[in-house]
Amino acid sequence: MMFPSLFQIFSGLDFAFLLLRGREFDLIKSKVNFSSLGLWHVLFFSTFISILAKLTILKIAFINPLPSRLIIATIPLMIIELCLFTMFVFYLIKFLNKGNYFFNFIISFLWLVSLQSLLVFLISLLLWFFPSIALIVGIIGAVISIQILIVQFKLGRQLLNVGAMMAGGIVLGNVIIGILVGLLDQFAFSLVSG
Repeated sequence: MMFPSLFQIFSGLDFAFLLLRGREFDLIKSKVNFSSLGLWHVLFFSTFISILAKLTILKIAFINPLPSRLIIATIPLMIIELCLFTMFVFYLIKFLNKGNYFFNFIISFLWLVSLQSLLVFLISLLLWFFPSIALIVGIIGAVISIQILIVQFKLGRQLLNVGAMMAGGIVLGNVIIGILVGLLDQFAFSLVSG
C-alpha cells in the first residue's frame, strides 16, 4: 500500500516506544517493515506529524492567525529536512561500507523522530489548552526528547557498529540539517520580502 495504514503507524510508534524503553532491536524488529516501502511509510508519517507539531508550536507563538507564508513553507521544509537527513545517512553508511544496515538504521531512527514529533505535538496541544501547566509539561517533554536522542545514539552504535564519535555525529547531523534548513528558509524569505 502506498500510504501507511493506521496499523502500520501504530506498530511503528510502538516499535519506537519499545526502543525507548530499552528493548533489543532484534526482539522487536518484526513490528516494522525494513524495506524501501517501510522507509516511504516512515518518511510520510514523520513528515505529516512533524508538520502538525511545527504548526501547533507556531500557532502558540503567534497571537494573531498564522501567516499563510509560514503554513505554506512548513510543508516543503519538513520534506526537505527529512529527505536530506536520509540522504546524509545513506551516503555516510555507504562510505563506511555498511550499506546493508541502511534500512534497519534509518527506519528505526525515523520512527524515533516520529515518536518525538508526536510527543512535541501532544505537548504543544497541552500547552495551548492548559498554559498553567507549562513548566511541568516542558520538563517532561525535555526529558523524553533527551532520552530519544540517547536512544538514537545507542541505535547508531548498535546497528551500525560504529564508535561513539560517529554515532554522535549522526545524531548531531540530524540536528544540524534541521537548523540549516530553517536558516535557508529565513534567508530565502528575507530575499523575497526585500
